[in-house]
Amino acid sequence: MKDLIQNAILAVRDPSVNQDLPALAKGVVVENFSLLLSNKRTTDLNTIIQNGPLILVFIRGTWCPFCRMHLSRLRNWMNNLQNKKSTVIIVSTETPEVIQEWVAKNPSSYIFASDSDYHLANYFGVHIVPNDFANAATFLIDTDRVIKLSYIGKRTNKNFEEINQAIK
Repeated sequence: MKDLIQNAILAVRDPSVNQDLPALAKGVVVENFSLLLSNKRTTDLNTIIQNGPLILVFIRGTWCPFCRMHLSRLRNWMNNLQNKKSTVIIVSTETPEVIQEWVAKNPSSYIFASDSDYHLANYFGVHIVPNDFANAATFLIDTDRVIKLSYIGKRTNKNFEEINQAIK
């Protein structure tokens, strides 16, 4: 009976979470990495953090209705960051062309990056393997490349407030 219950629990657990790659946690020093921006230019972490901390936001994709709602909430929250030096980059596993097409129809002030090869999603441990997209996640990376905050899954107003406090 115990095995039957354990197997049922395993069957209910989300199989899409990549168990081989745990998400990077608070306190981890991040390696310098490159980002392919939606305008097809490339930048790297070391360049970005010269202007202050990086808030790296992984979304499943511009097609995802929950991600679209999150982007709307994020837009309101970003108004609170205007007086703080930081950069917010939204990462999607879609190609730059798909992101550009979506941005053309949905103008925003966000910086979008493409991770269509899943390199960044794998590095941060948020790649959902069977579906080939990233789990919703937010990382606050400080100017010393240390992760100050790490959220996997749904973000809440409490998460936003904690990021606000950490950027001071």
